[in-house]
Amino acid sequence: KDGYDQVIWTDSIEHKYIEEAGTMNVMVRIGNKILTAPTSERILNGVTRDSVLTLAKDNGYEVEVRPVEVQEMYEAYKAGELKEVFGCGTAVVITQYDAVGFGEERAQLPAIAEEDSFALQLKKKLKDIQYGLADDPYGWRIKIEEQA
Repeated sequence: KDGYDQVIWTDSIEHKYIEEAGTMNVMVRIGNKILTAPTSERILNGVTRDSVLTLAKDNGYEVEVRPVEVQEMYEAYKAGELKEVFGCGTAVVITQYDAVGFGEERAQLPAIAEEDSFALQLKKKLKDIQYGLADDPYGWRIKIEEQA
């Protein structure tokens, strides 16, 4: 009813920390740093998550895997430092969020050019590896040959 397409789950005890969005891991870009929650019994240690974090680090992005407070995200928004919030998972690879709401708070994310978007750059790099358009230095692709 509030116009959101997805639910970002918070921790079940305090509702203080960001966990996942539906079946996707959530990543928050504050300034030039990507933050994401550590895996747990509730947060999936998925292949796409691992691939995105690997590509981010190898492409010089600063990454922190630690509990991410909802309040920290809103304070960054109010300070103009919240640049992107995105989900990653098998089906979507990466999907950007336009806005994030919590209670009465709403963080409308800034329009960001494709060349400035960490999310879109990482998505392109991962898909290029998947489709054989870029080298695969990680050994993620496996060649499958038909048998006669």
